[in-house]
Amino acid sequence: MKILQINTLFTPRKCGGAEVFLERLAADLVEREHRVIVACLSPTPKRHGDENLEVHEFKLRNAYWPYEGAKPSRWRKAVWHLRNSFGRGSARDIGALLEREKPDLVHTHNLSGLTSTVWKSIRARRIPLVHTIHDYALLCPATTMLKRQTNTNCASQCVSCRLLSWPNRANSQSVDAVVGCSRFVLERHLRAGYFTQATKHVIHNGDPGDERRNATRAMKTKTLRVGYLGRLAGPKGIESMVEALIPSIPQQCELLIAGSGEAAYENMLKSRYEPKGVQFVGRVDPTRFLAGVDVLVVPSLWNEPCPLVLGEALSAGVPIVASAVGGIPEVVEHGRSGFLFEPADGERLRKYVTRLADDRELHERMSRSCQVKSETYTFDRTVENYLRVYESVAN
Repeated sequence: MKILQINTLFTPRKCGGAEVFLERLAADLVEREHRVIVACLSPTPKRHGDENLEVHEFKLRNAYWPYEGAKPSRWRKAVWHLRNSFGRGSARDIGALLEREKPDLVHTHNLSGLTSTVWKSIRARRIPLVHTIHDYALLCPATTMLKRQTNTNCASQCVSCRLLSWPNRANSQSVDAVVGCSRFVLERHLRAGYFTQATKHVIHNGDPGDERRNATRAMKTKTLRVGYLGRLAGPKGIESMVEALIPSIPQQCELLIAGSGEAAYENMLKSRYEPKGVQFVGRVDPTRFLAGVDVLVVPSLWNEPCPLVLGEALSAGVPIVASAVGGIPEVVEHGRSGFLFEPADGERLRKYVTRLADDRELHERMSRSCQVKSETYTFDRTVENYLRVYESVAN
């Protein structure tokens, strides 16, 4: 099958989980002898790859390149969002690619910059169309549905979000099958009137790291090694996590924070918390990092659809202590593969970490449960589920 994958960015440019997921998916589809074409955006458009995985980079048809640390004025940002909502974006470029390549199926992901009008180009050519929802960008220009001033989740769309996303809702009726990376994120879009003509599916993100699976996870040190792995940003709840755990450092636990973020925020975290014993280890290889920690904390404040790190921790046998937000409770079983707490509830977070530090038998039991549950979240199973969706719309 010749499959066209469309996403805002593609390797080596990665802004988040969607890019990581697509890189893995494309590679796996090629291994299964499908031909994959990727369409994405780039500040320096070009065509590269080979006959099995060919990448077409297109020019962003908007006011400025918003990725990789851009700091536009409020006026330019407003222009960008208006053009992203009501403009044609890269629909003409995608249309020319469709005419030239004639794929058997198109699978779209994040469409920021490309715009959802590409769906109409695909539907006009009667090509089967699958879309995966990775975040809330179709509902909210900020992609998170989070009030940044208060770090509280939006219960529904505000007036400006409804206005800017109206074309996305209309264009979504062109999609044949929609996949949510969690039931939570799928239902949030369905309640807003999106994808009414599509078949609905939930496929959680799987973990391709076979080298992590079936690792021995008994604690090897006197103190519990607690890890955070992800982007350093306010909505991730890092500050509430650190404040909760500082009283337990170093007597009961060590706290290692892996990842990077905007320089100002990252520097603030380091200057405030390194003197209190928190270890910032920067960008790391996930397999090596998870092999060196006993517990993973996912303290998110926003409704994360389905963080990739959950599957990675499960397959590494690392119990997870996580906020009960978004799609996280669909993966983390409270009392079995970890513990769930309400966002910013530092007291409950510290209680669960302390419990795991004091009870090694509980930690080993949870580690075994993680490994058993990880068999449900292999990337092979994820790809097989997607292929079933492909077949359902292609036939």
